Amino acid sequence: MDERLRVGGPSTSNYVTDSRYEGEIYDKNKSRFWDKKNINTKEWKSPWMEEFLYFCEKENLPVDFVTAHPYPTDYAFDPEAGRARGVTRYVYSTRDDINWLRKTLANSAYPNAEIHLTEWSTSPNSRDVMHDLLPPAAYIIKVNFDCIGFANSLSYWTFTDIFEEKGGGESVFHGGFGMINYQGIVKPSFHAYSMLHRLGDEIIYYADPLFVSRCSKTGKIVALAFNYPVEYKQKIPEAGDAAKYMNASSKTVNFALTGLNPNEMFEIETLDNNNGNAVNVYKEIGSPHSPSREETALLKEQSLATEKKIIKADSSGKLQIDLNLSPWACVLISEK
Repeated sequence: MDERLRVGGPSTSNYVTDSRYEGEIYDKNKSRFWDKKNINTKEWKSPWMEEFLYFCEKENLPVDFVTAHPYPTDYAFDPEAGRARGVTRYVYSTRDDINWLRKTLANSAYPNAEIHLTEWSTSPNSRDVMHDLLPPAAYIIKVNFDCIGFANSLSYWTFTDIFEEKGGGESVFHGGFGMINYQGIVKPSFHAYSMLHRLGDEIIYYADPLFVSRCSKTGKIVALAFNYPVEYKQKIPEAGDAAKYMNASSKTVNFALTGLNPNEMFEIETLDNNNGNAVNVYKEIGSPHSPSREETALLKEQSLATEKKIIKADSSGKLQIDLNLSPWACVLISEK
């Protein structure tokens, strides 16, 4: 075998607490669903992961990496039951799922195998309207920060709404998995990754809701503040929350950057319910089933229109930043 080839698996979807996947055949009758009081108290396991590792050890097979698809639900293959119940896991579920993998690998014959989460998002339902809305942006940012150093990759599902498994959506915003819809209109989830991409590679500070970084090549400071509201810590917002997700608390973030050059310029970029969020504009123009070219151009323009403003440090090289973050808002502060 060519040693350059990487071998791994099993790429199973979702985590469960029951025995529906025990054996070789998925048994839906063994599915166990939990209410909101108990859903976050159970140990969640990646289906067939332990069996996969045991089989590979028994057959003397290499395992360079393991893969799993965690979602903060217990109904990836029972979407109707999940939607009827409206129960999701808490905001730390992805971190917990990675830690379960780390523990399982440590107790296996492959303790050095890499961990690649090759699919994840707020929901395994490709018609969950929440995918189009504001909350996933703050969720994406928080999960990425909370999981730094825990896995080798954390791959969001997915880049666009052009998705064949259930066919194309019938409307512009139909709850598709993508960060960009069919017309090229970006969603808040796109802005979340755009902001994460612009952070530096050196971590200076992180405590929810503020992350401060430095670029090792340029020395420039880039910070990211976000508001994942406390009201949704125990329950990831899903389709049933679409009408009420803005009824959540704001956050105040106050911090200072010192040791800067006098009058150093910074850009403040804000994603919130009114900026960079095309769904609201879509509703304002009447939610057309088939937007005209002019309407599509407007939606594309507004989807990219985060609020941007310039501020500068004082003559001593100090920059005081005071932010009031509305629910789900994300703010990037970057040195120019």
